[in-house]
Amino acid sequence: MVMRPGNARPGAWLVACLALPMLAAPLAAQVPFDGGRGYNQCANDAYRRAGPPPRGDPRPGDDLAMLERRRQEYEDRYYRALDQCLRDTENRRVRRN
Repeated sequence: MVMRPGNARPGAWLVACLALPMLAAPLAAQVPFDGGRGYNQCANDAYRRAGPPPRGDPRPGDDLAMLERRRQEYEDRYYRALDQCLRDTENRRVRRN
């Protein structure tokens, strides 16, 4: 039977609309949590591998081009390490399943 607002009790339609997300929530909640935890772990690992970020505030007499190069090199190291960690994590997950 298809529930339509016209032929169902008013409360039944509301209960059906509210119950659907609650039934699907436990299954859907497991995937993003594991993915988020893996991403956070990889981000922390990439931060450690990339080293401390370069100084971002220019001071009088600083070479701005050099500061920008250092910032770009740091970002490249960080994102390369993050990408590698995420690929390794995904490969381990695929091999496990």
